[in-house]
Amino acid sequence: ISRGIFTVVDGLFHPEKTAAVEEAAKWLVLSRGLQPYPAYDFQGRLSDAELAGNLAASPNSGYIGAALEAGIILPEDFEGGLTAESVVSRELFALWAVRAMGYSAIVRMPNRIAMPFKDQAAIGSRYANAVALLHGLGVIAGDSESSFEPQRGITRAEAAQILFHVLTQARVW
Repeated sequence: ISRGIFTVVDGLFHPEKTAAVEEAAKWLVLSRGLQPYPAYDFQGRLSDAELAGNLAASPNSGYIGAALEAGIILPEDFEGGLTAESVVSRELFALWAVRAMGYSAIVRMPNRIAMPFKDQAAIGSRYANAVALLHGLGVIAGDSESSFEPQRGITRAEAAQILFHVLTQARVW
């Protein structure tokens, strides 16, 4: 909050509230010390005109554009109907955070990193390395039943925990 990454509503953080794409993009861009990209050409860079219009109309479009420009978010991440208002799943936020930390190459490697989660088979293959890496770095853990719940929406509290590591990783470079 003191760095301007998160905002409070009525003086409250609302840790249980799930995050939308437009919020997550803003948090990741600010965590990396990047600036919004207000002139991002969504129409020219995304093949789906309806999606491009949706992202351009977002109040956080500059942050979404900056995340796309930096490679934190990729156009293929929107396949399946994701929009600016869509809730971000835990596995997708893990992927974006790992990209923001500069580990995109690890994400693209074959999935061979073991995870202790009971529901690890439910983690999509394109997200598995990101989730495993964040777990290996001690950034994320399973719930009391050793489940990760990859498709559940990420909460503001969970995002804040991960973003702390994005911030500290960015300083090491």
